[in-house]
Amino acid sequence: MATPAEIIAARVNGTYVSEPYQESVTPVSETTASTDSPRSLNDESAFPVLGGSSKASSPAAISSSASSWGPNSTGSVSAPVSAPSSSGSAPKKRSSGIVQEAFSLDAEDQLNVARPNFIKIMTSIKTNTATNIECTTSQHTKKRTFLITGKRADVKQAKRLVIQKLTKPTSISFIIPAKVRSKVIGAQGRNLKPIIEENEVKITIGHLEDENKNEGSSDDEDEAMDIYLKTVAVEIVGDIEGTKNAHDQIMAIVKEETKNLEVRIAVDDKIKAFAGKAIENIIARYPELNVSIPPFDSAFKSIIVGGKREDTLAARTEIQQRLRDLESEIVEVKVPIPQVKHQILAYRTDFEGRKCFDKIT
Repeated sequence: MATPAEIIAARVNGTYVSEPYQESVTPVSETTASTDSPRSLNDESAFPVLGGSSKASSPAAISSSASSWGPNSTGSVSAPVSAPSSSGSAPKKRSSGIVQEAFSLDAEDQLNVARPNFIKIMTSIKTNTATNIECTTSQHTKKRTFLITGKRADVKQAKRLVIQKLTKPTSISFIIPAKVRSKVIGAQGRNLKPIIEENEVKITIGHLEDENKNEGSSDDEDEAMDIYLKTVAVEIVGDIEGTKNAHDQIMAIVKEETKNLEVRIAVDDKIKAFAGKAIENIIARYPELNVSIPPFDSAFKSIIVGGKREDTLAARTEIQQRLRDLESEIVEVKVPIPQVKHQILAYRTDFEGRKCFDKIT
C-alpha cells in the first residue's frame, strides 16, 4: 500500500486518480431454525472434513480435502462466497461522501511561518473543519504538498483556510471591454458583491475616462470588430486562490455578455431596393442570425444583423462586399419629363421581377 507521501507525489504528478471512499455493505441472509433430525455421533457425515465438503464418502476424499490447508497446503484455497441477500439482489456499495484533494504551494508564495506556528495552524484547521490534513515538504524546492481528506464541503473549506493562512497576499490586474463594465458590477453591485464575498478579495474596476483612448475609436464598426478597443482596468487583491477564482468569474461574465453581437450596415438609397434580393444567399448560409432589411420606401437606411459574434462579423463582411459589388452593377438613368405629364406616368414598384426601379423626383 502506498504511503501518504507517495500518494501526494503521485497526485501532483497526475499519475494517481482519486476515487471517493466507499464502504462495502454485504447483506446477511436471515437464518431459520433447522428442521433436520438429530444426527448420530457414529455418523461420519456429522463431522465435515476441514477444507472439504460437509460430507466425506471415502478416505481418498479426506486426503484430497486435507491437502488444501496446513503444512501440505497447495495454496489453492477457494474464495469464500458471500451470503445472498433476503431479496436475492447482489450486494451494493454505498458511498460515504469522503473525498481527497491534493495541492501544492510554491516556496515563493508561502509566508515564513515557524514550525510551531505551522503545527498550530494545521491543528486548528483540522479541528474546525473535521478533516485530516497531511503535508510533505520538498527539501530541495521547499514546496509544500497537502493531502486533505474529509467531506467535500469540509475539504473545500480546509483548503481555503490553508491557503489563506500560509500564503502571501497577491494582486492581479487585467482589462475588460468598457461596454461590459456595468454588467460585471450589476445593479447596485449585485454581480460583483458575491464574487468579493465568496473569494474574500478586494476588486477595483476603473472608469473609461481613466483609460487612454484613441481619437475616433468610438466608431461602431471598429468597436464591433474589436471589443477591446475601449477597455477598463480591473485589479484584484487577495490570496492566490481567491484572486484566481475571482478573475475567472469576472471573465465568465465578460464572455457571456460578448458572445452575441448586433451590427448595422449602411445601405445607400441607390441600392436599397435591391439589397434584399442581393444578399439572399448570404443570409441562407447563416440561418441562426437575425437579419432585418429596410423596405425600399422606408426612411431606414441600415441592414441590422444580430447573433453569435463570430457569425455576425463574418456575415457583415460578406454583406458589405456584396453591397459594394451591387453599387457597381446598378445603373441610374435620369430622364427629364415635363411636369404636366407626370400624372399619366405609370409608377411601377414591381422592381423585383423587372430588376429595375422607377422613381419620380
